[in-house]
Amino acid sequence: MISQKVDKYCYQKWQYSYFILNDHILHYCEHYVGQFKGQIHLKMSTIIQITEDPLKIIINQKQMKYN
Repeated sequence: MISQKVDKYCYQKWQYSYFILNDHILHYCEHYVGQFKGQIHLKMSTIIQITEDPLKIIINQKQMKYN
C-alpha cells in the first residue's frame, strides 16, 4: 500500500507502507517483516470511504489529551 507522509502541514513524497489490522488497532511499518513504526486506534478515529475509488479510505485520528 502507498501512503503519503505528512510533516505538520507540508506533504512529503509518497512511500510504500505495510499495514496490519489486529482487533481495532492498525499497525504500520516500512517493511513486510519489520518493526512497527506506529499505530492508529480505529475506535478513536473517523474513517471516510472514497466513493470514486472503492479501495481508498481516509483515516482521521482524534488527538488524545493527556493530563
